[in-house]
Parts: sequence; structure tokens; C-alpha cells
Amino acid sequence: MESIYLSTRARAFAAVSALGWVGMFVLTGAGQTYAGDLSGVVYHLALVPLVVALPAPDWAKTAGYVWIFCDTALNVAGINGLDDDIVWAFRLGVHIAAAIWIVNASSGLRPAARVTGTLLGASLAVHAVTAPVVGEAPLAITAFPLMVVWLGLIAAGRAVDSSALQTEASRRVELP
Repeated sequence: MESIYLSTRARAFAAVSALGWVGMFVLTGAGQTYAGDLSGVVYHLALVPLVVALPAPDWAKTAGYVWIFCDTALNVAGINGLDDDIVWAFRLGVHIAAAIWIVNASSGLRPAARVTGTLLGASLAVHAVTAPVVGEAPLAITAFPLMVVWLGLIAAGRAVDSSALQTEASRRVELP
């Protein structure tokens, strides 16, 4: 496995994303849809530096960007009054792109983050196509804690070999 390095800034974005994720669930669950959607915007946009930094094929990174920007647009559409059922149906569709990026980005991480990310991606993909039958609860039961753990491992520097010396500038991703 190739050693990768995540800057402190990239890890900070993972922490911000995790906080946005938790806020999105907690606030929406408490009936604060507007604040929940705003937290969703923060959660998704804070993931952009991670798509840049985490190792994945270009096609998988493209899936990550599609997911992030489509889900952000859906959060904003919800803020502006688009019907929740329409938002949810589209959101489930983009979770396939999320699963593609998360699984591929996780494949180059340390074992705990690799397994967590793979389970997270699988959970999102399976839920996307079974939601009409199983409802929303399985997503909260599986994806919620898995996303918190996955982003937490990245934020804490436990997902990648941050102590490895990098000899090629192209292998080190520094965020502005």
C-alpha cells in the first residue's frame, strides 16, 4: 500500500464534516429542518478537500464530487422549499456515487478506516435501493455511526500513515 500524507488542514476538514454530519441528523430529527439542511451543506462541502487528498482513482473522485455537489444542491433545495419526498428520492440516487467514492477512497487507508469506509459505502448503496421497502431507519442505524467513525479516524490521523516520509511532491497533498 502506498503511503499517503494528510495535512493537518485536511484532517481539520474531516472534523468539520463530522460535526456537520452529526448536526444534520440531530437538528433534522429535532424538527429543525432549516438548521439541519445548513449543517448538511457544511458537512458536504467540508468533504471536498478529502476527495482531493484521499487516494482513489480519478473516476472514483469524480463520483465523490458528484455526490458532494448534488447533495449540497439538495440541501439548498430543501432550504428553499422543495418537497422532502422529492429531495429524499434524489438524495438516495446520489448515495450510489457516495458509496463509489467512499469505498475506493477507503481502500488505501489503514485497516480500521478501510473496513469502516467499506461498510459505510455498502450501507449507503444498499439503502439507496432498498429504502422504499425498509424506510429511513436503517440509514440512521448503520450510516450514521459509520460516518462518524470513518471521519473521526481521518480527523484523528488514524486513517493514514501520517508519519511516513514523502519523497515525491506529487504524493503529498497540501491544501491552501
